[in-house]
Amino acid sequence: MARKNTDFGKGSKKRILAAKKAARTRKRNAIVKRRKNQKHAKRKRKATTASLVQFIQGRLKERIVGDLKSFRISSEADLRSSVTWHLRKELPNPKDDKWKLATGLRVQKQLVGNKPFDEVDVALQYLANETFKEYTPEIMVELKETKSLNPRLLKSDIRKLEGLWKRKICQYGIVIYMCREAAGEQELDEMASGMVRQKYLGRVIPIIINAYSGMTHSEGILFDKRWEQSKHFVHAISTARKAARTRKRNH
Repeated sequence: MARKNTDFGKGSKKRILAAKKAARTRKRNAIVKRRKNQKHAKRKRKATTASLVQFIQGRLKERIVGDLKSFRISSEADLRSSVTWHLRKELPNPKDDKWKLATGLRVQKQLVGNKPFDEVDVALQYLANETFKEYTPEIMVELKETKSLNPRLLKSDIRKLEGLWKRKICQYGIVIYMCREAAGEQELDEMASGMVRQKYLGRVIPIIINAYSGMTHSEGILFDKRWEQSKHFVHAISTARKAARTRKRNH
């Protein structure tokens, strides 16, 4: 007569309990790993943002000045091209789609009502939510170019960025203002920094680039002349010069 296995129920129960325990362990380990990855991503995001701000305040300013002295900039549109060119090269690996650069980014002013928009010249964005592919602005940059520094325009951009930071839309707001002033660049920087309200210091940063900085009076006159030459193209003048060269060559 076959012997009945009386331990079958007990062994089955042990296996079920062991499987449940293993499932709980896997779930707990997955949560710990996810939190660890989130903390690492947050630290990396913060470090990259700080590095980009440092780059904008230092090497980007130097490169804009280099483009300026080479007459590659003669308008606000040229300034935007210079800024975006150098910033794109400084962003993390292009294969990493966590960071992107946007120009003319429109930001809703309020959640209700007519919903008007603020437009920001340049924004460095971070992919905070991979599920919905939602990029959030980390650094917003406003650009201005006038011959003389206009305090009203500068203050307006500073107040705009202060408002965006206050609403937690961005981590940093930066104004890059290019001008041609007789005053020294340090004096202009101090004046611009004085426009930033106390609680926004370090978060809203004005950067003044004075094309005349370090130039003599005669160098400034030559710079203005070449600036205007690079800013406009008159086809009639170009045609006349070409005709003059042709006549000279034929004679």
